[in-house]
Amino acid sequence: MVNLNSSVLVVDDEENLLVLLDRVLSKEGYQVKTAIDGYQALEFLDENDISVALIDIRMYPIDGIDLLVEI
Repeated sequence: MVNLNSSVLVVDDEENLLVLLDRVLSKEGYQVKTAIDGYQALEFLDENDISVALIDIRMYPIDGIDLLVEI
């Protein structure tokens, strides 16, 4: 059972993948937020609490590893 307060941040530079993951995770009951790059993700994280982050490793200008370090 999914906790309705469970929030997921999906970070990827491929918009089609963001849309797909948003749809799938939302159907499972998660509150999904998406970010197109690391900067947008960091801005969002400064203002919101997230339970889980799914992060693409290969992004520009901040890659997924550097974003994870910042988180």
